[in-house]
Amino acid sequence: MEMWILSAVDICKTVNQYWYGKGVLRLMDKATPLKETWDAVAGEYSIEIDKGEFELAAGIADILIKQGILPNAEILELGCGSGHLSAVLAMKGYKTTLLDFSTVSLEKAKQTYAYYGVGGEFICADILNLIGNDFAQYALVWNSGVMEHFNDASIINAFHSIQQLNADNLLLLVPNPESIAYLLMRHVRMAKNDWPYGEEYLRTNFEEVISSFGYENIIRYYLGDSITKHCFNTALADSQFADSFSILLDNGFLPDHERYLISYFASKRKDVILKDRKRIIQSETENITKIFNLNAEIYGLKKEIEQFKQTNNEIDDLKKILLEKNNIIDAGNTKIAALNKDISDLQNSINSLNEKLQLAVSEKDFLENINTSALAQCYSMLKNKSFKLVHALYRFKMQLLKGSLKEKREFINWLINRNCVYNEHKYNPLYHIINKLENKRSLIESFKKSSTNNNEALNLNYDILNYKYSKYDVIVLSIIDYNFRFQRPQHFAKLYADNGHRVFYINAGHHVSANDTIEKIQDNLYGIYFSNAIHPQIYQTDWNGQEKELFSKIDNLIQANFIRDAVALVEYPNWIKGAEYLRSRYGFKIITDYMDDFTGFINPNEQKIKENCVNLLQLSDFIIASSQFLFDIAKKYNKNVAIVRNGTEYDHFHSVFEYTPYNNRKIIGYYGAVAEWFDVEKVCFAAEKLPDCDFIIIGEVTSGKEKLIKYKNIKLLGEQPYRILPDYLKEFDVCLIPFDTSTDLIKATNPVKFYEYLSAGKKVVATNIPELMPYRNKYVYLADTNEEFVRAIKSCLNGDDTLASAKECAEFAFNNSWKSRFDEIYGYIKKAVPLVSIIVLTYNNLEYNKLCIESILEKTAYQNYELIIVDNNSTDGTREYLNKLIERKTDFLKVYLNNENIGFAGGNNLGIKNSSGKYVLLLNNDTIVSRGWVTSLVKHLEQNPDLGMIGPVTNSIGNEAKINANYNNIEEMNRFAYNYTLRHINERFENPRSLPMFCIMIKTDVIHKCGLLDENYKIGMFEDDDYAESVRTCGYRLAIAEDSFIHHFDGGSFKSLDDEKYREIFETNKKIFEKKWNKKWIPHKYREGVNAEYKGRIEVEINE
Repeated sequence: MEMWILSAVDICKTVNQYWYGKGVLRLMDKATPLKETWDAVAGEYSIEIDKGEFELAAGIADILIKQGILPNAEILELGCGSGHLSAVLAMKGYKTTLLDFSTVSLEKAKQTYAYYGVGGEFICADILNLIGNDFAQYALVWNSGVMEHFNDASIINAFHSIQQLNADNLLLLVPNPESIAYLLMRHVRMAKNDWPYGEEYLRTNFEEVISSFGYENIIRYYLGDSITKHCFNTALADSQFADSFSILLDNGFLPDHERYLISYFASKRKDVILKDRKRIIQSETENITKIFNLNAEIYGLKKEIEQFKQTNNEIDDLKKILLEKNNIIDAGNTKIAALNKDISDLQNSINSLNEKLQLAVSEKDFLENINTSALAQCYSMLKNKSFKLVHALYRFKMQLLKGSLKEKREFINWLINRNCVYNEHKYNPLYHIINKLENKRSLIESFKKSSTNNNEALNLNYDILNYKYSKYDVIVLSIIDYNFRFQRPQHFAKLYADNGHRVFYINAGHHVSANDTIEKIQDNLYGIYFSNAIHPQIYQTDWNGQEKELFSKIDNLIQANFIRDAVALVEYPNWIKGAEYLRSRYGFKIITDYMDDFTGFINPNEQKIKENCVNLLQLSDFIIASSQFLFDIAKKYNKNVAIVRNGTEYDHFHSVFEYTPYNNRKIIGYYGAVAEWFDVEKVCFAAEKLPDCDFIIIGEVTSGKEKLIKYKNIKLLGEQPYRILPDYLKEFDVCLIPFDTSTDLIKATNPVKFYEYLSAGKKVVATNIPELMPYRNKYVYLADTNEEFVRAIKSCLNGDDTLASAKECAEFAFNNSWKSRFDEIYGYIKKAVPLVSIIVLTYNNLEYNKLCIESILEKTAYQNYELIIVDNNSTDGTREYLNKLIERKTDFLKVYLNNENIGFAGGNNLGIKNSSGKYVLLLNNDTIVSRGWVTSLVKHLEQNPDLGMIGPVTNSIGNEAKINANYNNIEEMNRFAYNYTLRHINERFENPRSLPMFCIMIKTDVIHKCGLLDENYKIGMFEDDDYAESVRTCGYRLAIAEDSFIHHFDGGSFKSLDDEKYREIFETNKKIFEKKWNKKWIPHKYREGVNAEYKGRIEVEINE
């Protein structure tokens, strides 16, 4: 039954694709359907099997097992349709043959078998004409949803045809003619003339029919709970009791014989005494069916007549209402005419306003240009000699002549110190004009910002930028889809997510659709499918020729998720282009999880993956090998290699530790794939020598199946979900790992199942796998020959083995859990990233100190840094704050509390002397960092050997590092910083004259050549110019990273100094610089297009 299930609740949706496997019934009349019709419908079949079909097939398998028809038995389905049920039975180990007269059906069934990796036989023949065909011997012939469509004459032909087959047993599945659920649903739908399934005979004499054709021991089984529920829901859709029958069914109160589906199992008699089939077959079935159908049609017609009468009455009432409405409409039309005139007048007004608005916008732009031009002229006039004279006269009049005694003294001081900053003085007449112009521009900028933010919010969730970002992200370029077999890649991805890292798991499979997809698997863990219309999996492509498409997908992933600090965990060589792009563009280190040897491929079709593997090993920043064999290979190409072997999800498998198997026959078990590296000969030899034991093999069999199925005590149970593996494992008396050790693949393998077996305390017998050699005769018996293999199994079965106890095995497994392996990997990844020593010098300014240090701790997800804080004897509570930081016992934090102020250079030098990093990062305490700031700086130094020192861009500084910025708080700063650095990713401002020391990163090797900061300079001026000269003198370049942004508070370090003191220090340090380098100091300037007044602001309340 297909059509009504398609419209059913979800629980029945899956069943419909199977049921009968034939949507043909909706197209047929009461005649036997033509082959062309079946072919047309078969073209709609899906090759994928859904949950409902798996469940129904499981019910059929239970019947077979109860009747002693076990996996490996030959079974034949007559009228297979889509073949889904037979495919599931094949997965469970049955040898299936499928028969159908539709070649399209058979082709779809073959595709399903290929999709799920199972084998079967396919026969094109008609169930009504099997005589003359050469069929094998079968343990069972069966079908479902077929026999109820045959009338008395056709069913004789069908059974006569089936009788010719060499089959010991028969199983038929048909709708239950005594099921209230089925009868109600059928009656309701026929009454509504909505029955799409053709003729279904209400045959109650199937047992007599089956018996008359030489079958005995007929047993009934009832199936189809989900379809039964749907029948009730369909029949009682308009009733408040629609769910009552489902509740009864779920709670076991509905008798079995009320299930929708009835199945008849029978065995074929050897000495058949045929009854008078014609007499038995000529039952009342056809008449009963006709009566039922007519009854339903009559009931439906009566309902239609009643509905017709009711409709006529409603029509009369509607005519009266319509007449009243027409009168209302006439009155309404008069009002509408008046409103139309009003609307026309209003539209004219709107058009006029739009014209005025457009004019206003043009005027606004014009005024904005005038405003900008006026500001530029004002700032230019500040430096004009004529205006300086005007300013002097204005001060002479207002300050000296009319001012107080204090103001007169200030005028004299100003007159002596001619180089003061004019636009900060209240007696500067031009400054009042600048203030007014600035106020006007603030309004314009506010409007611009609001508009920009609204547009950005349509695309990105900027709230993410305000979250804590102290743990780096992980981008997994996988070897296996996350939802496939749960193996090493998934374990590490899940553990990263459980430990607070965001993980973006890019699956090995590709979508053929146009869109990439992202799915949240759990907190912090996301599964990503890239689309690729040409190649369905990464195994077929390294994206050669599609690089731009791949890079665009990576960019979209990075941008949409605000990823700025990450590692690329590469698990398959064909991801090499994506890995290189992540490192070159974003600075993410490449960590290769080396689980399989691809360097030894000799097949020409595999040459590309071999080349990619070698290249990947060479360019990786660190390689994590899963075995000694792989470690030795990797060492040929890269010095940064470590071994992290496989592990076990200890709790998952240890859950069955206390269970003791009580099986009539001992079970020797294995789970995992069975491929060319599986030693089939050894297992077959053991099965032959141990006939009283069952050998259970769980997993997909792609090699050697024809040999394994020859042995009755070898049971192939097919692939089983990871979550239920412990349920099988607990029944194993001995566990096997029978791998062919002559292959390089096995030499490279560290078997996961070894640790999983031991988690459950099981005895293990394996072949001489190199990775298991250290545990030989303690946790596992290793056998070379077939005879040794069998002796080891017998020893474990008899209990006279010398292996460790179950408790010792479990303890060993606990110490080799995935969690412990994750800790190892975590340490190696940190080692793969160069250590950065961040040095922050503090002296008072407590609020600035807190903002700076907390921003480092909360916004630095760089994988490997130490934070060194040097305090120059603060007296405002800063030292108390730093002592509280020390109490956090953060392993990467060092704090030095000086008993005197040793100056800017001296304090930073103390930090440098106590640093351990490959790079030293000097950061002022009047700064706030943004996401990705360290990674970008490191990237530029790593990729450019001739760069000796680099700094970020900022909102406020007196040289080329300043950019035009616009924000008013930390949240807006985060957004501005992200958007700016993303637009300028991987860009640099090359060869600035100097790098301001509010934030600079220096290679430690450069410091060794150039020396420490010159402590002859006072407080903190000219050290940056001085060190820039030193770096250039040693042959290195300078640069400013456009993709790293730091907020710098305007003059935060010198706010405690008055103008006179500042000028004194400035002039002193300037002389030191010019004498040391024998050159005249040239004042700093902004890069072209940058305006001093375009600077972001963050208000901080300073406690004086």
